[in-house]
Amino acid sequence: MAYDLAYNNDSKPVFFQMLDLFPIPIEVFRPDGVSTYVNSAFLDCFHIPNPDMIVGKFNALQDTFILENAALAQHIKNAFLGEYKILKDIRVPFSEMMRRYYPYIDIPESDDLYQDIYSFPIKDEYGNLQYIVTIFVTKHIYKEKIEIAKAKDYIRTNWRDEFNMDRIAEVTGYSRDHFARIFKKYTGKTPYGYYQDIVIGELKNAINNKDYSLSRAFLTCGIEYNESNIRMFKERVGISPSRYRFIISNNELYEEAKDKIRVSRANYSYFLTNKAMIKYLFNIFSLPLIVFDVNGKVFHANKMIKDILNLTMSEENMSKINIKKDKGFRDRLGSYKCIYGAFDGELSYESNIILIGMETNNEIKSVFADVLSFPLIEEKEIHYIVSFFFIYKSYKGKSKILKAIEIIESQWKDNLKIEEVAKQCGYSKYHFTRAFKEQTGKTPYNYYQDLKISKLMETLRDKNTTVLEAFDKCGISYHGDWASLFKEKVGMTPSEYRKNL
Repeated sequence: MAYDLAYNNDSKPVFFQMLDLFPIPIEVFRPDGVSTYVNSAFLDCFHIPNPDMIVGKFNALQDTFILENAALAQHIKNAFLGEYKILKDIRVPFSEMMRRYYPYIDIPESDDLYQDIYSFPIKDEYGNLQYIVTIFVTKHIYKEKIEIAKAKDYIRTNWRDEFNMDRIAEVTGYSRDHFARIFKKYTGKTPYGYYQDIVIGELKNAINNKDYSLSRAFLTCGIEYNESNIRMFKERVGISPSRYRFIISNNELYEEAKDKIRVSRANYSYFLTNKAMIKYLFNIFSLPLIVFDVNGKVFHANKMIKDILNLTMSEENMSKINIKKDKGFRDRLGSYKCIYGAFDGELSYESNIILIGMETNNEIKSVFADVLSFPLIEEKEIHYIVSFFFIYKSYKGKSKILKAIEIIESQWKDNLKIEEVAKQCGYSKYHFTRAFKEQTGKTPYNYYQDLKISKLMETLRDKNTTVLEAFDKCGISYHGDWASLFKEKVGMTPSEYRKNL
């Protein structure tokens, strides 16, 4: 039985009803680039109070913030050509976009969020592109620099007082000039500019109070209600105080906005008990996946994951596999830990998992994947466990080399001892180096170097870690050859990379 991907009796695509249940941020686009759906998790993650601010308005193919980010722009372009695309460790500038398009909406301050972005096409039965689905998985949350956090906290606490740069600098332990430079570097604002934003934020809150007249709202914040300050508000916010009050009073509340994208509880109950519909909709996803029931049995595995794992059994026999009991099946999935957490109601994400496919005569076919697992919950009851496998690399060759890759990736912080790895894999050092390069295109040491540089780039994103500390955390010395190697591979020094974040 086919279920319409367009609209059901509730004037909402059945496919979107399923995405409503997903606890991960998801945005769906039409082939022309226009956003057509976001789920509640998306609104929560990006602090968007109303889906109407995005849906039908935001165009991923035309937005200047995306076009200015070369990697993100290329990812979007390829995804809209109907390709499955992955973009790792990207800081998506949603806050900047929202401030540009809707400056009167307050966007909460947050730590730097780096995400893995997965985009894939949804096609109809004739192969026509209907939607592009984008999933955002938060991989790293980097806390802002401690001294900056102290300064912000002081300004927020003392916003009613006259701005005092010397006192704020004293709180951080920096000199006045150094503090001003550091604050601007990490926030993009001067300390006084940040102070003005806090005052304007408090003024917005007062204007939102319907019991206050506009003049009283201003006076409550210690600001005279005169032409000069009205002009100041308009310059900072983009609209006049009276216009701001009108927009906010007519805008839906956050919780009401989230309700707007939900279907009724009755429809959810029907949806979750309709097994044929569940299987049909999961087959629409153009990426490998497995759905488990609450007891651990395979409820549904799509063709893509079956092909990867070389599973030729019938659906009936697949349903007899229980991930909680079948160790052989768990081993082929690479990691049970990630999936197991979802059975406890958690959203789990694990990178660099190796899925074992076909193995014959010391030859093995496998893939490297990021695994995302989460429960489908309704009324606090878990109905299914969903596991997506985002494939980013495949391997076909000697099983011994695959074992070597696992060893290098699991021990990347340590100094690479090629002879020891070769011995563990049953090779002499010479034959191991030659075989490894034949299979991967790199020598073992080159592979190790690339992995190490990648980890160092991740560590440098933490603003509370100095460059020297980042090197130390990665098990390498800043004063050795690694700093030069970093510049050779990344195109800038570690310090320059940090400054450009």
